[in-house]
Amino acid sequence: MPSRVHTGGPLEPTEAVCAWDQPAAALAPGVWCGTTLCLPPSGADDSVYGPFNLALHVGDNPSSVEKNRLQLQSSLQVGPMQWLDQVHGCEVIEATAASLTQVPTADAVWTRVPGLAIAVLTADCLPVVLAARDGSCVGVAHGGWRGLVGGVLPALVDAMPVPGAELLAWGGPGIGVAAYEVGAEVASAVGVLAGAQTALTPGVSQGKFQLDLHRLAEVSLAAAGVSHYQASNRCAFEDAACYSYRRQGGGVTGRMATVGFLG
Repeated sequence: MPSRVHTGGPLEPTEAVCAWDQPAAALAPGVWCGTTLCLPPSGADDSVYGPFNLALHVGDNPSSVEKNRLQLQSSLQVGPMQWLDQVHGCEVIEATAASLTQVPTADAVWTRVPGLAIAVLTADCLPVVLAARDGSCVGVAHGGWRGLVGGVLPALVDAMPVPGAELLAWGGPGIGVAAYEVGAEVASAVGVLAGAQTALTPGVSQGKFQLDLHRLAEVSLAAAGVSHYQASNRCAFEDAACYSYRRQGGGVTGRMATVGFLG
């Protein structure tokens, strides 16, 4: 089973426009990755979308979202970024200069092009970054329970041009096990996967279960040959620096972006 290394401690903003959650140490030489946080650079933003929403599909003012995306690109010193139309599925695309003209329907993306930033959006679901040990490629995946059960991580591993044993993984901020109670239907779907029963513990409510998305990701990656997994110690539900759909009662909220690129 993959060894898990938790990140810890507060993180300073990389730039004034953005704060980040990142792995405790670089995943691989020349690979950069991190998850944006919704902390304002100064003051407070009490709008329903918060100060740094990066999703166009949640009803926020498109010009505000585009401004945030441009600020993100500027802070990372990258050009146009590869965004996805996410559907909780297992489709994987390769990002190239040509693909940047589209927003493909997919839940995972990888690239071998230096300086081409790839991203997934989350607000409780688990973002997972995969990087080749030699720094030759990087991938990111959107891992809600449906995608993780459906095999989005093995699909990403299969799509990348190196074997699973040569990949390192980081799971960014997602809803933590203590805050993620699911019903029997979800638990049954999760339990079908070999070894995934260890991601479930009895819930506080009768007939409910607590689901550990990081553990579910570990199990899925281990089956694909990935033996090293770092996990963020931020719970999106409990940490006000994160967007959380469930914390909003299933209501309107913004989205964080988990970004990866090759330097």
